[in-house]
Amino acid sequence: MLGLLAPLIALYVLKVRRRPVRVASTWLWASAERDLLAKSPWKKLLARLSLLLQIVAIALIAFSLARPATTTLELPGSRVAIVIDVSASMSATDAEGNVDRLARARSIAAELLSSLPPRTEVLVIEAGREPRIASPLDRDKQRVVAALATLSALDVEGDIDSALALAVDQLRGVDDARVILISDGQWARPAALQQMALPLTIRLLGGVIENSAIVRSDLRIGNGSVTHREELQAFVVIQHFGAVAKDAFVTMRREAGGEVLDSRRLSIEPGPAVPVLLTAEARAADYGKGIVFEIAPHDQLPVDDIAFATIPRGPKLPVVLSALAQPSAWLERGLRADSDVELAVVARDALLEKTVDPGALIVADGYCPGADASGGDLLIVRPPAGRCFGAVVGEPVERPAITSWDQSDPRLRFLTLDGVSIAKASLLGVDENAALVRTRDGSLVADASTGSRTVTIVGFDVGESDWPLKASFVLFMRNITELARSHRLSSVIGDARTGGALRVAVPLTARDVTATGPGGDVIDVSSADGIVVLPATNRVGHYRVRYGGDTPNEIVVPVNLASAAESNLASRAELDVGASVAVREEGEPVRRPRELGWLLALAALIVLLVEVTHHTRRRATGGSLGAVPPAPERRRS
Repeated sequence: MLGLLAPLIALYVLKVRRRPVRVASTWLWASAERDLLAKSPWKKLLARLSLLLQIVAIALIAFSLARPATTTLELPGSRVAIVIDVSASMSATDAEGNVDRLARARSIAAELLSSLPPRTEVLVIEAGREPRIASPLDRDKQRVVAALATLSALDVEGDIDSALALAVDQLRGVDDARVILISDGQWARPAALQQMALPLTIRLLGGVIENSAIVRSDLRIGNGSVTHREELQAFVVIQHFGAVAKDAFVTMRREAGGEVLDSRRLSIEPGPAVPVLLTAEARAADYGKGIVFEIAPHDQLPVDDIAFATIPRGPKLPVVLSALAQPSAWLERGLRADSDVELAVVARDALLEKTVDPGALIVADGYCPGADASGGDLLIVRPPAGRCFGAVVGEPVERPAITSWDQSDPRLRFLTLDGVSIAKASLLGVDENAALVRTRDGSLVADASTGSRTVTIVGFDVGESDWPLKASFVLFMRNITELARSHRLSSVIGDARTGGALRVAVPLTARDVTATGPGGDVIDVSSADGIVVLPATNRVGHYRVRYGGDTPNEIVVPVNLASAAESNLASRAELDVGASVAVREEGEPVRRPRELGWLLALAALIVLLVEVTHHTRRRATGGSLGAVPPAPERRRS
């Protein structure tokens, strides 16, 4: 197109070819005499406005055909949701260990904010194990930046799918809304990116790095193969995500004082997990205390180089057998059949004055203890008529026949009640699902458990039956003690992993319940019916629940990350994205071209209109080729 400038200029420097015309006189053309007498076909190029306007118009048209464009941030829309990944992998630092990935994510978000139009509404969502709105829809960019500054990487597995669903729900009904996700791509749970209801742009940051992690840990008390005494037996599973082997030390130490109990040096090969056994002498004073496992040296993701545990109580189960008068000899014999039972036989009144272990099994013979009874699990035998832990104890009936029993319940596993004869029993009025042993008219054994303890009610005196003479009675008592032992060893109900709520069992008589986190910060808790609920635990470490009352105590609860998906920084899963999803790396700006050719074409049109206007006005005003010669004098003849 620029080549048209050459013929345009040629038109202005070429002389007009003259056509001979016979006229009466040449006097009127005297001003053009010099031009008519010129020997050269060229004339001098003069700077005329029309020529300049036409050159500019041609140049503008040429550049518009070249499709010039600039780039702009790809953030159109009146509402934008910025979703920031705050999972554990976002705490990984760079090679120098100075800046973590979340700090870079905040910088990217701030850059995006600065590029938005002034009236754009921005929503910030924190994508942890549970999504959280860090900043509601707001046009004030300063408030949004302040909300970004409060974000920190959590020691949790991220759930990107839930965070994106929350963003779409918040922007529902807006046609030009869009979502921006800033993450490192290390997702424990894959996100559904094929059916995004809104346009989504993913900003991926952080490169591939090698990392070692504790992906599982378990601490038990067992008998030493050499000493035959109680010892701590820790099983730590370590996995290395990388290309080459790594030498590391694995240690087990006490939380209080930091005393190292055991250590191993090993070479961790890439790929498969490596189990490590650490042992130490168990002391009764250590029960319930914190233990720390650690990999040294630390790498760029230190949160998974450490794990926590609590020393469980010993295998000996304290059992208290109490009765209004003389307890049943058959119950005492059945309990003593378990060599790991420490049995104490006391009267009912003495039990009220005795300090009972919070995890002890209480066997009440001939009475129904109150709901605030101390101890752990309860076994109630031959309770009196009336209500007992939600069950209605009826009047005694003669020779009830057993028709069925719940074989799926752990208290009745591995046993049969065929052929058991009972002389007299009180039927228990309970829900059908709570009946463990049934007759045609009602239940003989029922489950009356509460939220904090397992309660088993036997509606007859075992001495008035032939059950103690059968193996099923010993199995039943052993199942009861094993269930109580497992509850005693773990006072935490549910999975003690980061991000979820914790439920901790405390005695019903507990008062003034408080809880603190790994850093000593106080946590608001709720307590009801012997269950203390801690809200989302977003940091690894030991959480402490303290309470007062008849038996003041402290429960130390370990919370760990233990996630191979978050720790695997050596690879990034391929994203299965839909048509409405764009993926950009950290160094690649999220920009799109903005065409400017139409602006140049519009400018060329304006220039041409100016040139036409100028040319027509010049013709209308009668522009001359030269000065008009004076009229000749007329002579009289």
